[in-house]
Amino acid sequence: MNKNYLIPLFRENFPFWDKLSDADKETFLNSSVDIGFKKGTNIHNGNECTGIILIKTGSLRLYILSDEGKEITLYRLFPGEMCMLSASCVLNNITFDVFVDAEENSECIIVGGCAYAALAERCDEAKIFALETALARFSDVMWVMQQILFMSMDKRLAKKKTRHGKSYPRADSKIYGLRTRGGYAYAQIFLKRRNSRALSRRH
Repeated sequence: MNKNYLIPLFRENFPFWDKLSDADKETFLNSSVDIGFKKGTNIHNGNECTGIILIKTGSLRLYILSDEGKEITLYRLFPGEMCMLSASCVLNNITFDVFVDAEENSECIIVGGCAYAALAERCDEAKIFALETALARFSDVMWVMQQILFMSMDKRLAKKKTRHGKSYPRADSKIYGLRTRGGYAYAQIFLKRRNSRALSRRH
């Protein structure tokens, strides 16, 4: 299948594209797939090198799992944005498992992780781009972890409510959350516990 229709998208999103050799461009294209995901589909489970995900439509949610199995949202991605943390073979120093789900019906381009990793070994610009893209998101990740580790639940909720002023329901859940830089995680965890207490009172 001819994938030349992806070239304008790659030229826009990968600043090193025009510096690649024709052979590397062909490998890049051949390793890429244009694929749709239904809402709720797990795209990356943390144990593999899925590749670099470019979001064309829809939205994706990145999260980690606690030891108790609770999901902690790190951030969300929307059309025109890119997920680099799903390419662990490109970022060898990423040692925590990140999960990626389609939060709504989404269309994505996935660039094969192994092909990109091999390219990064030959092209410094590709390696630097991968590191810079991942680093840009670590500020969001660290902000989430700071809130969880160093701020009480009541203060987190009060802070989010003061900054954003309204809550958003999750369509696929009975849990509600305050929208924050890191997503819905804090209010979800809080309300999950609150609902548990309410259920225990009923019984």
